Amino acid sequence: RKIMKEFADKLEKLAEQLLELLCENLGLEQGYLKKAFYGSKGPTFGTKVSNYPPSR
Repeated sequence: RKIMKEFADKLEKLAEQLLELLCENLGLEQGYLKKAFYGSKGPTFGTKVSNYPPSR
């Protein structure tokens, strides 16, 4: 869980950087896309991790 939390935190930072670059390249005000995608409660993304028993 700790590693997944660290991964999610880094992924969120990367997404923020990409959104800012998109704003810059599209001529939008800084933070425009972040506001549009984050909503009132912050960003939303999910990760599914599956664990299957080894085959015999």
